[in-house]
Amino acid sequence: MAAGVVAILAGIVTLFVRLPGSHPEVFNEFDLGVRDSIGYDLDIRPGQPPDLHATNNARSPDYAYIDFYRTSGENDPGQIQGVSLTGNENDYNAIHLMRPVDSATACRQQPTRTQGNVKLRDLHQGSKVCLYTHEQRWALITVVRMPPRDQKKAVLFIRVTVLNR
Repeated sequence: MAAGVVAILAGIVTLFVRLPGSHPEVFNEFDLGVRDSIGYDLDIRPGQPPDLHATNNARSPDYAYIDFYRTSGENDPGQIQGVSLTGNENDYNAIHLMRPVDSATACRQQPTRTQGNVKLRDLHQGSKVCLYTHEQRWALITVVRMPPRDQKKAVLFIRVTVLNR
């Protein structure tokens, strides 16, 4: 009986620790299935759907919110990238491939201005990428599951941890 109570309490503690906002550094944390050729807002508030502002339509009001984009070409392994912060093609969200042991707070040590992308071929389960968002927050993107190599357009599953400013 005591072991069962300890297991239940351990489960409650685990749930509590993972709730958005339960850690003072964390703004929000969520899972996201990233589809090809779709942009995503990573600054979503806790409790909102993770794909709230997902779009690939530049005329959509949601387009102004996107921070992160995924592409896959026919002869290209695909990539994840930031988007233009100002409409200038040389002013993209900073994106940095990190070490697997890095925590979300390690993102704060990265430059906030850079043009770049991370090739899907350089990612695997457990890979981490930092992205600087439009709302000036760092987001740690952790790869949960890669699309199969022979299915470039399949969903890329990630865990996103967005830090407070």
